[in-house]
Formats: sequence, structure tokens, C-alpha cells
Amino acid sequence: MAHQRQRLLEEALQKSFHSFPIVGLVGARQTGKTTLLKKFCTTYKSFDDPGLSAEVARDKTLFLSQQEKPLFLDEVQKYPDIFDYLKIAVDEKRRPGQFLITGSVRFADRKNIRESLTGRIQTWTLLPLTVSECFEKRFSDWLTTALSSKNISLKKIMQSLEKKAWCTNSQIATYLQKGGLPGTCFLRDPSQANLALEAYLDTILSRDLHLVLKSSLRMEQHLKLLTSLVENTGLPVNYSTLARLIQSSVPTIKTTLNAYEALFLIQRHGANYFVNDPALARHFFDYSDNKLSQLQYWAFMELRAQTTYRKELALSLEEYKTRGGSHVPFILKSRQKSMKTLAFCLDDGENLSEKSIKSLYSFKKKNPNSLLFSITCGEKPYLHKEEILAFPWNWLV
Repeated sequence: MAHQRQRLLEEALQKSFHSFPIVGLVGARQTGKTTLLKKFCTTYKSFDDPGLSAEVARDKTLFLSQQEKPLFLDEVQKYPDIFDYLKIAVDEKRRPGQFLITGSVRFADRKNIRESLTGRIQTWTLLPLTVSECFEKRFSDWLTTALSSKNISLKKIMQSLEKKAWCTNSQIATYLQKGGLPGTCFLRDPSQANLALEAYLDTILSRDLHLVLKSSLRMEQHLKLLTSLVENTGLPVNYSTLARLIQSSVPTIKTTLNAYEALFLIQRHGANYFVNDPALARHFFDYSDNKLSQLQYWAFMELRAQTTYRKELALSLEEYKTRGGSHVPFILKSRQKSMKTLAFCLDDGENLSEKSIKSLYSFKKKNPNSLLFSITCGEKPYLHKEEILAFPWNWLV
């Protein structure tokens, strides 16, 4: 992997820049937000510089108007008053591409910020590097085809995919080990990468957390909590069990998990949570010997990128469970009624399991306009009764 990579989000940001007065980019620390947006700006200011807040406060009405545009304001969550000033500036001059802002906290989680920027901003989330970005491969487009094509069959999808070149199992293994945080995934020495991840976590849990939560938990309690989430990946979260584990209360567990999510440290999916980067997850708990856990992280990272970067498809990533035991861990669904729904089970062997067959048929019964898939650890695809396509995990890219 080289240190610089073309980001999948760049084209979408360019379009937003020509349509909205403010373009926002949020995401976890060290995902490359600043590097990416500096390509579009004329003037750069960061609230990591403690003097900037004082500079803005001295001249609230003129600061924004006096800066050469486009103006890039970095780490804006550290000076929340700036959102009101941005609203005033944009209302006075409604021109696209005036301001670029980034933050390591979700803007939409703060009501006053959300109300100030409604209709004035297009906000994107920058994820850690995907495997496509790491190894300079095209973003998966077959999922888009499957979603939007009215008459496409699973047989046609399989025939089309068999003709393409995919990432190798070795590349997947490298990605799951090194992750996609640019500040750590390019380090060759594992000990240095480990130290970098420890520093990364310390910054989030010791410094950033107070921006969203006044927490009395100690560092070892945070680490135990996060370790348990990774160790139980794919299982429903039991808040009482977590509370006992770190000797806290259920309300504290819930507010702490919400804070982690606001800081892009974890992301909720159905009844469980994923740590937002596979290498960071392995830092808490080494899941390299568990093929199912690897499949879960792999599928989550790839399908999450589809829902995050393809806003025009209005996608959501969901989970399907029934009291009878049926479970489809990943559902890719669009709010556009004309589009199909894609359902994915995971099989850590080479073949489609009976449990996956039962679960996918259960989902299909309730969602007739859907296509059924199983992501396997096999090397060859096959069709089950022309109704379920089982394919190798490296085809998901």
C-alpha cells in the first residue's frame, strides 16, 4: 500500500461543492478528512489551533466575510458558535462552495447545529480506507446493478461476476490485519502500528469523549467494554452483562455506547455494534482465528461503504431476525420503492448452510422483491435452486 490513495468520496464531494454553500465532512480521527478537503480550499483554518477561537470571537461578524473563499474550517466541533456565524454568512450570500468544514463528532447529533445548517449544508461521512482504496481497485458496482435492474437474474449476476478480477484472499487478510486508518495501516512494523493505535485510542477516550459525554468511567473500563463488543461481534448486545462486566449501570452503558458512536469509534448494526475499523477491532480482541468474525467485519465494512458513499441510492444497512431463529445479518435496502432489496447471509465454510437457506427463504417470503445471497469462504460460486447465489467473499468488493 502506498501512503496516498484516491478516495471514493472525492467525486461526490466535488458535486456537492458546486451545489451547496457549505460542504461538511465528518468521520473518525485520522481517516484523511483534512487531506481530502485541502484539495478544494483556498484558505485553511483549524480549531486545533487554540488561537483561532479567540480570533473568531474578537470579530464575529467580519471573520468569515474577510477570509478568501473557499474557506476550510477544520475540527469545528471545538468551537460550536461557528455554526451560527456560518448560518448568517450563508443567508447573506447564498453562493455554492463557500465553506468546507470537518469534524470528528457527528454534527447531526447536536440539535442546535442541525437547526442552524438545515438546507445550507451537504454532509458526508469519510470512513477508514476501504479495501478498494487500499489496493487501488474500482468500487463495487455490481451491487448497484443488482439493486436497480428490474429483470436481472442471479444467474446473470453470477456470469457477469465470473468474468471480473477480484481482490485476493491475501489482500483481504492484509486489510483485516492492518485496517484502513491512514495513520496506522501503512506502518510495516507491527509494534509501531500497535503503539499508534494505543495513542489513537488514548486521544479519543481521554480527550475527545468529554465533547459529547461527561463520563466517570476509567480507561480500563472503556477498554473492557470495547473488548467485549468485539469478542461478541454478531451477537445481540446485553446491556446488563456489560454493566456487570465493568461494574457500572445499564444507563451508563447506553450513554457511553452512544458517545462512542458519535465519535465514530463504533457503529450500531441491528442489535449489535461494530468497531469502525478492522485493525482497531483486532487491537481489542484478536479474531483472526475466527472465520465467521472475519466474514462479519469484511461484509460490514464493504456494505457500509455502499450505504455511506452512494447517497443517490438512499440505501440503508439493516438486519433481519425472527423469533423462530431466522437471521439474515445484512440487508441492503433502498428507500426508492422501485429498487430491489439485497439479503446477505454469511457461511464460514465453502458451502451454503441449511440455516442460511432457511433464513433467506424466510426473508424472501416477507420481501418478494429481493435477491438472496450467501457470502462463503469457498473459491467457486454456485446457485441454489436458482434462488440463492452463494459466492466467494472476495467477490463482494
